[in-house]
Amino acid sequence: MADHVPSSTEDYGGDREPRLFSAFGAAAMKNALAVLKVFDISFNKYAYVEKVPAYKAPPATTPRPPVYPPPTMPPKGCNCTQSNYEPCRGGEGVCSSSAQCQGMGGEQVGKCANCLGCSVCCKYVAGCQGMTDMMISYFQSPAYPRTDRSNEVCSLTVNVRDEVCQVKLDFIDFEMAAPLCGDCSMVDNLEIINTAQPGGVLGPGQSRLCGLNSGQHVYLPVKPNNIVILKATTSGVRNVPLAATGGRNRGLSGDTAFRWNVRVTQIPCKAVEGAPAKTKTVEVAVDGGAVAVNAVGIKGACRCNIHKHYKQLAAPWGCTQYFDDNRGKLKSFNFDAQSEVSTGLDYAICVKRTNDACGMTLNALTFSLPASPQCLSGAQNIDNFGGLTTAAELTAATTVNAANTMTVCCTETVLLDTAGNRISVNPRANGVPGVTVLPAVYTFNDTPVSVLPGANYLGFSGFTDGTARKTRRGTAYNPNQNRYYYCGSELGSGSVVVGRTKGPLIMRVKTSEEYWGQCCLDGDCTPLGTPPNPILPSTIPLPPAPLPDLVNPFCPDEGCQGFLINYNVNTGSC
Repeated sequence: MADHVPSSTEDYGGDREPRLFSAFGAAAMKNALAVLKVFDISFNKYAYVEKVPAYKAPPATTPRPPVYPPPTMPPKGCNCTQSNYEPCRGGEGVCSSSAQCQGMGGEQVGKCANCLGCSVCCKYVAGCQGMTDMMISYFQSPAYPRTDRSNEVCSLTVNVRDEVCQVKLDFIDFEMAAPLCGDCSMVDNLEIINTAQPGGVLGPGQSRLCGLNSGQHVYLPVKPNNIVILKATTSGVRNVPLAATGGRNRGLSGDTAFRWNVRVTQIPCKAVEGAPAKTKTVEVAVDGGAVAVNAVGIKGACRCNIHKHYKQLAAPWGCTQYFDDNRGKLKSFNFDAQSEVSTGLDYAICVKRTNDACGMTLNALTFSLPASPQCLSGAQNIDNFGGLTTAAELTAATTVNAANTMTVCCTETVLLDTAGNRISVNPRANGVPGVTVLPAVYTFNDTPVSVLPGANYLGFSGFTDGTARKTRRGTAYNPNQNRYYYCGSELGSGSVVVGRTKGPLIMRVKTSEEYWGQCCLDGDCTPLGTPPNPILPSTIPLPPAPLPDLVNPFCPDEGCQGFLINYNVNTGSC
């Protein structure tokens, strides 16, 4: 019997027509369905292929708010996070809460979350007659950043914290009246009063700054729980350096206007004692019994780490100025290329020494410190006339003994009596800085004369012309010798000094406590060498007027302006 070939639509599911199958294909399909029935697999003739619905994206929803990380929690068992302690924005301010910053008159300068509860970087500015114990604060003139001409006294008292041993003053902007005759006016200056330095901050009896000092800084050694006072006294009538002082606008433009902005940073030198995060009660056996006590951690109060910003900022002990860059500029205080350097300075400038440092090169752009006429060129190292002006000024007896009065340039005041004998100088003989007591003085034409300029130098061990020292035995003077004291109109023999050392990179600045020239204010000239603002009358007998050949013979024609020096730390194989 022949196989049945479907000819009706009923064999294909009712209304389906065998359009896609031939007779052979239809027979194969039928046999396949029979096989499925053998395995008891049901077959739905109306659904050969399962239909999968098309993917539809979920409906758009409102975006979720950003998720912020939780605040940094204190270490387990110790709370080292303190508000208004952690520096932020490179030391511009301290981390604080928004409410505390606003409540204490601070200015929000950024975001900060380095301490528990902190959210902003706060900049605290203290006004006149203010007081602060903040790690970082600012002392500004009343109208800052605008200039001012008011006559007032403005001060800031800094309470030193218990863990602090240094305070750094950064003079971000400092424009005040110029010094006259080597000293700041008593009514136009910023005085730094440090209880840890009763003898003076910048030198013996010298604690005042004036003139232009923008970009300068000062390190102060302090004692815990003591105070530092910044006291600004202004008149608004004296000329500020580099301002227009001539023409019809004299006194009416910016020539007398002043301003200052000083950042005060307290630098901790020991770790802060952190408060314990929590306590618990434990039982301690005592004489066979048990006593309950409160335990505050295993070792009690814990030690917290000093922030790396404070560590990097700290200066070596004894440094008034400290530079941590391998190259930069060094300036004397109140340097403006016009005003004279201040008297009574005695401080150290330090440069950070890297592990591969082998010395330092100094290149003077401007250099001018008081020196005796024999040393005024800067190239000389030995004064053959012992600090006196010229050989022609010596009497016959002094000229004979001139060879016995040779001294190192820049180092000391030397006086001779009429016999040509050297007289020692002791500026502390009566215990009053700046007042010198001498048993006798040198006389010229029967007139007593004080031989100035005294000790004035930049101290740095190096070769004066920037090359290695030559071996020239038997010569009296080697222009390429290794020197330490530099004064006069040039820094050494060529305004370049190269120091070869593996030790600390330290320079010392010293100027005489007595003014080296003749001070003329409003046509009233004092005798040569008289202090411009004497606290006590000097006991040095001086002529009533300068001698004809003694008109400020200790400075170049442009005056003793101080120094502006490029420094470069030498590294590698030197």
